[in-house]
Amino acid sequence: MTVDTVNFSKLDEEALPFSIAQVDHGLVNSRFHMADPEVGAYVPDQQNTVFRNVFAVDETEDGNVSISEDQIVRHAGSALVIGGHRNHWHFLINFMPRLMQIEIFAKDLLESVDTIVIHGEISGFQEVILKELFPEEKLLKLSKNEKTWHQFDTLYFPSMVFNTHYHLEALQKTRDFILSLLPPADMSTDSKGIFVDRKFPTPRRRLANGRVVLPILEKRNIQRVFSEDYTAQEQIMLFHKAPVVVGLHGAGFANLLFCKPGASVVIIDYKWPSEMYGLAYVLGLNPIQLLARQVADAKYEAKNPGFQPRLRDFAPNHKQVDAALCTAWMLREKYTATDG
Repeated sequence: MTVDTVNFSKLDEEALPFSIAQVDHGLVNSRFHMADPEVGAYVPDQQNTVFRNVFAVDETEDGNVSISEDQIVRHAGSALVIGGHRNHWHFLINFMPRLMQIEIFAKDLLESVDTIVIHGEISGFQEVILKELFPEEKLLKLSKNEKTWHQFDTLYFPSMVFNTHYHLEALQKTRDFILSLLPPADMSTDSKGIFVDRKFPTPRRRLANGRVVLPILEKRNIQRVFSEDYTAQEQIMLFHKAPVVVGLHGAGFANLLFCKPGASVVIIDYKWPSEMYGLAYVLGLNPIQLLARQVADAKYEAKNPGFQPRLRDFAPNHKQVDAALCTAWMLREKYTATDG
């Protein structure tokens, strides 16, 4: 099987292999790594290096791995390992599309397995979706702090599409399914755009130079909103009705999945290639990316040595923000005139 994807680091189409491995007496852990004790194989199934680290295994002389008996919990029947993280982005852009790919290519398998292995830290929004997909008794939720391995008579392990690639059909199926669960709402488009901001005090990708940027946003008809003030369902509708979306790199941009065609997106980011830009591009939106200077909080970082520099606040150039907003509205108006 192959999957037609878009590689957002190159912004071109690429066909990738997609497969589902069957492992008799296979094991899985809370990081959704897979182990085959009969051959000593170990597959991390994670592209984030933090979660790829091998744990709770012993290496044998021949380079294979072994797992002690007291670390194994055994289950009867078959299980499908999807994996994922509680983070809003990973659930909507990695977990759900991966599930939809399995439905596209192996629906009979999805319906026949006894257990679906997923992440344990489930938000209320995710619970609503999962209840529509699976009976509660079919789910095995693994906590990220759990150190045990779970063994099944048969383990099915689907491949993961690279995190620089997007599978449009799976994204569209995710979008359509989730929108079908929401109550009927006003589907009109708002006259104002939105700027998705974060609240103080914790330094974590906030707008550092709001004194000069916020007046520009207001002048350009952009309303400031805080994700923390809205439920996941309300966030979806904010994005769905917005003609222009502006925001800082973060999980909230997963809601671009629900924007209407022709919406413009201004992404304030710290790196290229940007997965947020890639998502907007694949969905047929009008993405504009600004690379911003990051601002360190020396006192906070001194007290929190584990703080990652990639999470620092953003200080975009205010003139670039103004120009990007002008372009965003022009692109939106052009779409409305020709296709709307």
